[in-house]
Amino acid sequence: MKTSRAFTLIELLVVISIIGLLASVVLVSLNGARYKAQLTKARSDIMQIVHSADLARLNLNEPLMFVTGSNCSYCSGESAIVAALKKIGDASGGLAGIENIRNDPWGGTYQLDENETEGGSTNCSRDRVWASNGDSRSSYLLEYQTTYCLQHPVGTAGWQSP
Repeated sequence: MKTSRAFTLIELLVVISIIGLLASVVLVSLNGARYKAQLTKARSDIMQIVHSADLARLNLNEPLMFVTGSNCSYCSGESAIVAALKKIGDASGGLAGIENIRNDPWGGTYQLDENETEGGSTNCSRDRVWASNGDSRSSYLLEYQTTYCLQHPVGTAGWQSP
């Protein structure tokens, strides 16, 4: 009796199906890793902006709205945010390295609000920096608020939670 050493069509289809199933499982796990990497990159960029803004405020001894020349950069659009980031970088002496930070990992622009409760009797400002990623899973993880008072230069800061 003659035996064949070739694979049948069914055997080949089963092997291809198993390989396809394994590839889809790997791709799903890689999407989770990519998402975590995007969160980490955005948080790192936001902290660079915050540290640069702190340096600029300390160098000029002024609230952030006077450093940037705007009381609401995110209200004025992307070009105003880019200009505000440049002014912050210049006022901080270029030490914080924000000159190349423009877009978040999702392609949106980082947002900057330098006029929340500015002035008043306490002369404190609560400034916010956040990523405008539009992703409901992570938007609360990507907003950083800092409170800075001129009479007490050491401010409070922290990531905002839902």
